[in-house]
Amino acid sequence: MRVSTNFGFTWVIAPPPYPLLPDCETAMLGRAAPPLPEIPVAPKPALRVKPNYPATALAEEMEGEVKVYVDVFSNGAASPICIRDGTPPGWFEQAAVDAVRQWRFDPRDGMAMYTVTVKFRLE
Repeated sequence: MRVSTNFGFTWVIAPPPYPLLPDCETAMLGRAAPPLPEIPVAPKPALRVKPNYPATALAEEMEGEVKVYVDVFSNGAASPICIRDGTPPGWFEQAAVDAVRQWRFDPRDGMAMYTVTVKFRLE
């Protein structure tokens, strides 16, 4: 976040709006479901699409990461279910979800549900 006082005015550049996916705690409210399981060693994606760095985060020179809970189908396609965590919150979630939707896993790894981490680093 950047605070500017140019021309005697003060304003704060805020993160973009949250993505359409809920956070995992909100997604599970009202359901009689066990806590979301995690697989200790997630299979490596056969196709891992690099996320687009959000322009606002790039302009602010921010780095972060997002943990997305995904469902992997028998054909290897990944479907994001909810967002477990985003650091800093509100900046990278949508870009992470958009990238994970394009990931493909080896179908031989089988169907599974687990958390993947998408990191955003300035190069």
